[in-house]
Amino acid sequence: MKKNVISFAKVLFLSLCCTVALFAVHYIFSSMLNLDATSHGILDYRARINHGFIQEVYEYHIQHPAFIRRPITSFSIDFIHRILDISYANAFIFVNFFVLFLCGVVLFYLAKALKQKERNAYLSVLFFYLSFSILFAFFIPVYSYDEPFQYLFLFLTLLCLFQKQWIPFAISFFFALMARETTIFLVPGLFLLLLPEGRKPLSNITFLRSAFSLILTVIGYVGALWYFASMSDYGAIASKYFINERFSHWMFNFQSWQYSLESIVSFVLVLGLPLAIAIGFINHFSPKKNTRRMLLAFVLTVFINSFFVFFSAKAQESRLFALPLIFFWPILGKAAFSLWRLFQKNLRHIKRSFSLKKGGDTLIVKGIPFILIVFLLAIFSFGIYSPMNGKAFSFGYQLYLFFENVLILGFLLVV
Repeated sequence: MKKNVISFAKVLFLSLCCTVALFAVHYIFSSMLNLDATSHGILDYRARINHGFIQEVYEYHIQHPAFIRRPITSFSIDFIHRILDISYANAFIFVNFFVLFLCGVVLFYLAKALKQKERNAYLSVLFFYLSFSILFAFFIPVYSYDEPFQYLFLFLTLLCLFQKQWIPFAISFFFALMARETTIFLVPGLFLLLLPEGRKPLSNITFLRSAFSLILTVIGYVGALWYFASMSDYGAIASKYFINERFSHWMFNFQSWQYSLESIVSFVLVLGLPLAIAIGFINHFSPKKNTRRMLLAFVLTVFINSFFVFFSAKAQESRLFALPLIFFWPILGKAAFSLWRLFQKNLRHIKRSFSLKKGGDTLIVKGIPFILIVFLLAIFSFGIYSPMNGKAFSFGYQLYLFFENVLILGFLLVV
């Protein structure tokens, strides 16, 4: 009991520290919260926060056909605005950062439900907050809005799945769909997690019960959406948007080589390092059943989600690529720590070989190309790549891309 209380206190503290750090990054540098970080002093909170712009964002999301079917975040912001009598900007900040804080806490217990060691569960929480789409969530053009609620309900969905609580599973998945309809892309991965091992699915009562809960939830969401459309003008507006705009975004993403480059880099920023870790973990270790299925669900959803992002959304809004990470964040701590131990082992082997005067060739073969490639990565990250949106936190994106690629390179050379 005492150990559980201490663990709870630790994850609360870790999530709180990470959330405060996230807010500090968005408050100090130019983001959705302030647009221009140089216009006001850092201690002048009231003037530094751009209340007008955030209220415009809120109003845009309750009117635009692509966002009007996602009422949870907007409703929560309006509720906090009214109940606490604060501005929409402060309500936006309170709701989103509080939900991100809750995401870290729930993610910890999800990792524990997957039989992860406590150390690895804490690492999963830390890596969640360091992920590109979270660290830069409210920068332009990442533009997070509904994602925090979507992630929270999806973490709860997976937690209920592994605890075999099917009614809470259905409820949390329904709210995840309400938060963002792109949650539907996770259904194949969820079915993969639900499949019984070594038995025919149709003869397994647990699988039938869970699959029924999942299918019924999707049908319920579609029914709720249809009812909402039939009771308002949303159906006609959404149909017009779907036909005229939705599948024209691929032309925006690939209209020139600069836009094509940014679209591809957006994918790499969000999924480059996680995919490298996932592939390395699968190649060097034998994951247990649930971990293996989470990895397969992650890779499957990467293909499904990325296809739709490249061809029916603006890829420069890089948060859109992050949805598959729902399956990987809970096991990321374990995968990263295992590979780190392997990295240390191989590094010690290289040092031992060098000390025995056998490592000269290894140093030349691996060391010089490493330095050369790092130099080329620096040219690419800080010279060739530059976010198209002038208000973006360009240097932050470039710095993240550079260190991410250096980590991948080091991993490839040593592991």
